[in-house]
Amino acid sequence: MKVTFEATIDDFVDISVRSAPRNATYCVNLAFTALLVGAAYAGIGYLFFRTWIAAAIFFALGVVFMLTFNYKIRERKYRQFYQERRLVNGPMKIEAEIGDEGLTFRQDDETITTPWSKIEKIEETADAIYFQKRGNFVSAVRKRGFASEAEKEEFLLTARRLMQEHAQSTN
Repeated sequence: MKVTFEATIDDFVDISVRSAPRNATYCVNLAFTALLVGAAYAGIGYLFFRTWIAAAIFFALGVVFMLTFNYKIRERKYRQFYQERRLVNGPMKIEAEIGDEGLTFRQDDETITTPWSKIEKIEETADAIYFQKRGNFVSAVRKRGFASEAEKEEFLLTARRLMQEHAQSTN
């Protein structure tokens, strides 16, 4: 069963973010940096106003500033990467096919087939069906490529059935 859709730069950024989830190191680094910036702001607040209340307010402002600045920074960095390298120039036609051998994606002149035994999870969201592979690599089939809800349901049921069959045969 095949489905064809056009992927935008937003779709590629989404896949990149899902493939590189935030981990404990990222969270610890962000918290540490926010506290350092907050402490620097607190020092400036104390120097100018000579009160601990001003220092506390400036500390809070510094922490909020860092957290706000870093909100969705990964998305911005991935978008910048794709734009600078000109990897995505407008919508890109992608064909996804499910078969007995695995999940196949075709784009440009490239074909990638992932065997069902390497797919760990299938997740459906409002706009896509995500296939998580070993190593947390993610692929997506966008729902806008389906002609109908019934076609999408058939695709999803077939993919889940094939994944389950191949998981049982390898155990």
